[in-house]
Amino acid sequence: SIPAVIAFVNGQPADGFMGAVPESQVTAFIDKLTAGIPGAEPTTADEIDQQRVTIRFGGQEVYPTALGDHDLQRLAEYMSSDNVTIHVSLNVGTDEATVWGCDLTNGYIRINADYTT
Repeated sequence: SIPAVIAFVNGQPADGFMGAVPESQVTAFIDKLTAGIPGAEPTTADEIDQQRVTIRFGGQEVYPTALGDHDLQRLAEYMSSDNVTIHVSLNVGTDEATVWGCDLTNGYIRINADYTT
């Protein structure tokens, strides 16, 4: 499968990329989107306190919480859903952003490859 990421600004697609990319390219992507926004100076790694970071898949916190077998089973069921929400909080400010992505599976690519123009 091929990951695809699309960033929306004011409800409209603003930019995106497909495929696995290096961290430096993801950072440049975010910096480009936030350029000119007051208070949106890039956050550096040393400004992020890992003990304050939280990550949730749906309602299930996965970091820093250690998951037991029951939680892992619930997470596996959630990850097989048509829509998966991933929430990442760095706890370094008040700004927020929404990024939409999709997993382009082999089946999806095969179907679209059959189209001709």
